[in-house]
Amino acid sequence: MQFAGNEMPVDTNEGMSLGRIVMLLVAKLYSDDVPLPFRNQEPWHQLFFELKVDRDIPGKPSFLSDLVFDWDAGLFSSPQVTVYAMA
Repeated sequence: MQFAGNEMPVDTNEGMSLGRIVMLLVAKLYSDDVPLPFRNQEPWHQLFFELKVDRDIPGKPSFLSDLVFDWDAGLFSSPQVTVYAMA
């Protein structure tokens, strides 16, 4: 894994998991003094839904295609994302 300045760590998609990506995002947000949106899960669900459906992401981790999203009152939500957003 490499760090390029203030960018997110660069890693291959091998061994990448939802938990690892959430951990890296939380570490980056924390180091940049960005408020962490744990009480409001909507940004987490929106982020991972967009990552799942975006076909133009080079090196996209394969687990993203396995995420399941339900449509609930105008919000896509995933039970898998909820587990990590609540942790």
